[in-house]
Amino acid sequence: MLTDRIIGRVGADILAKRISNPGQPGDSAALFRLDKLSASQVAAVARAILANSDLHAQVDLMIPEALVEGQGLPPEILIQHNAGYVRNNAATAKAAILTANGNEHNLADTLGHVMAIGAKEMRAEAEPWVEATLHAGGISPVSDDRAVFDAALGGLLASSELSLVQLGEFCSAIVDAISTHGLPIRDAVGFALPSSGLPKDSSFFSNTKTYAALRKPWQKAFAKLFAQRAPLLKKLRQNGQPLDPEELVERIEANSADIADAARLALEAFAAAPVGDAEASDALAQFEWEADGVYLAFDKPKEKQLGLAESTIHFFDHDCDQENALDAEGRKLLEDLKGRERRSDFTEEDEEFFVKQRRLLEQDAKLCSRWEKALYGKPIECNDFFDGFARVVNSLHAGLRDPQGDRILRFSVAKGRKEWRERFNYDAGSYFSAMYRGLKELMGLKAEWKVERLGSNANLPDPLFEYEAFFAKEKELRSDKKNKLKPNSSLSRLALQIKFDVALVQVSKDKETVLAKTQLLWSYKPTAIGLSMVADMRRLLEKGAVGSTEVYRRLVSKKGGVQNVSLHDTGTLEATYSADAGSLVPAANRLRSLRHEIKGRIKDLAEEGRLTAHQRDEIRSSWDKFEEDYIKAMQDFVSTGLHGEAVMRQAESFGALLSTLMAHARGDVCRSRFVSEVLSIGTVCVVGSNPAMIIPPWHPERMKALAVKSRRVAGFATHLLSSGNILYGDREIFRAMLESGVWARYNWLE
Repeated sequence: MLTDRIIGRVGADILAKRISNPGQPGDSAALFRLDKLSASQVAAVARAILANSDLHAQVDLMIPEALVEGQGLPPEILIQHNAGYVRNNAATAKAAILTANGNEHNLADTLGHVMAIGAKEMRAEAEPWVEATLHAGGISPVSDDRAVFDAALGGLLASSELSLVQLGEFCSAIVDAISTHGLPIRDAVGFALPSSGLPKDSSFFSNTKTYAALRKPWQKAFAKLFAQRAPLLKKLRQNGQPLDPEELVERIEANSADIADAARLALEAFAAAPVGDAEASDALAQFEWEADGVYLAFDKPKEKQLGLAESTIHFFDHDCDQENALDAEGRKLLEDLKGRERRSDFTEEDEEFFVKQRRLLEQDAKLCSRWEKALYGKPIECNDFFDGFARVVNSLHAGLRDPQGDRILRFSVAKGRKEWRERFNYDAGSYFSAMYRGLKELMGLKAEWKVERLGSNANLPDPLFEYEAFFAKEKELRSDKKNKLKPNSSLSRLALQIKFDVALVQVSKDKETVLAKTQLLWSYKPTAIGLSMVADMRRLLEKGAVGSTEVYRRLVSKKGGVQNVSLHDTGTLEATYSADAGSLVPAANRLRSLRHEIKGRIKDLAEEGRLTAHQRDEIRSSWDKFEEDYIKAMQDFVSTGLHGEAVMRQAESFGALLSTLMAHARGDVCRSRFVSEVLSIGTVCVVGSNPAMIIPPWHPERMKALAVKSRRVAGFATHLLSSGNILYGDREIFRAMLESGVWARYNWLE
């Protein structure tokens, strides 16, 4: 019997490993015992050892005959005594002795120090079962499938207390599924589930990404199955309460059309059988839980989801706030769509209908989402709009032929005026406008940006790239109303998202052709540092722009554990401005401007004779130029975006300033009292026992683009690179950043 051969091989493999690993408990005694195994299992282990000539040469078998009566073992390995006699009297010239014990009550003390090989030890690891199954079953899977099999068995062992017989039968069923039915390893595991007391479900583990060579997903899945499905085969609910037989019969009858005939008969027999009838349960477990519809008898009846067209008709007839919103033409289109939607045959007329009715369909978020998915596919999601923009361009252009005319990208946002004004997070809107408004200028006529549903007579600023101005205008228009408009600070998912309908349009001879469409969903992570970026920049400008700040790390997490600083988690820092832990700039009255201090340092160093008059004038001239450009760059960042010339100009002037310091501020005192202050401009020091520094900008690609080519001033970075923790890994890029002086880019670098 294959099950016994597998169990025997597992026991023999464990014994072989124990003998080959000196120093483990029991090795010095060279005495092992098969602990409380059944007669067939003891015999199977003995046969596996006899079949392995190398192992048999090292092990002397002394099996009590009374424990294996009728198993047909050769007499030379049997003894008339029990395991206690072997413990006290046996001797051998081989490396080890293997005996066996049952439930003899008077042997506990005698065998207490003899190394046991029992059910507990045999269930400890998956590898022996994998090896035994493959050897006994005569199958040779590829290495990836073997790793999956190992992970699956490991998850099963970790989530259950199956008997050796159940494990052996489970592995035997795996062999049958692969050899006889030709199933892949994951489906074979689902096929073998009845051996473990679960209903068969061959497709349950078919997801190759989830169920791979890692044990944890398998363990979670098995634990879920044992908690949810195993009780059902015993006619119990998950909470231990018995199932109602009448309710079970009603569900079988109600779903009979969707249940396979043979499975229905097994279900009816199961429902009629008394609680604890193993035969009825085992027979039912052999049918596929999903494919044969067995689950329908146990799941609560669910309302079947209507098709998209039928759901839309139902919405307009029963749920839409506006009565008679669906005209005869729209109803005819939806009736026609009923036959096309199963083939995913959607037309331009379908999209025109959705665009026309979108405002009403948004009353039912799920229905609106189904329309979007049907027409545009799954949206491309991003947290960095530059990344999302690039992915959209690549997605829309992939596979297209050479252009027959000009191509443009059309970005449309169907967010109503009230949504921008009252339901969108004010800081998120300010952040998006400040960070990405330059993209509109850089793309020029190659991209169109449309914000729909603002009203034709509103004449409002663009809420997409001028959100602060838009909100200020809305506030002005409502100044005479009783409930004055306040900025929305909600951190809900919808309050931090902007969804774009993106179309690639070809324009040829004044004719537009839509080549491809998709959706882009930008969202801000509320836990990441940077949501207060624009407000922080304004406070810096209020104090003169040139400065550096400090924040305190929060050493203990909310759960009481020690934590490190993370720029993706505002909870790792103490609040700097008001109660906002995401801000890195304190109130303006607590800010220290470096403009006056640095000018004073230049004067003091000159008066102390550490700078000549010529050096002082050169440094002061370079500083004045950088200060002017730096302030202008920060002002442009807040008002016009990153595409302005001031950002590049301040980078060049900062590089020139560092070159001047390289030539004229070479003394140690000058470096410690002056150069270090210059290098701290725009940085945020993380105060604590393990000093760290946050240095904007965040993204290295943008930083490289703005960095100047010269590397001569990189030496000034030495004192920062060699001390403390800089929250950024690429030192070469950091040196380039020091040269460029791109401190105005306030998107935080980790």
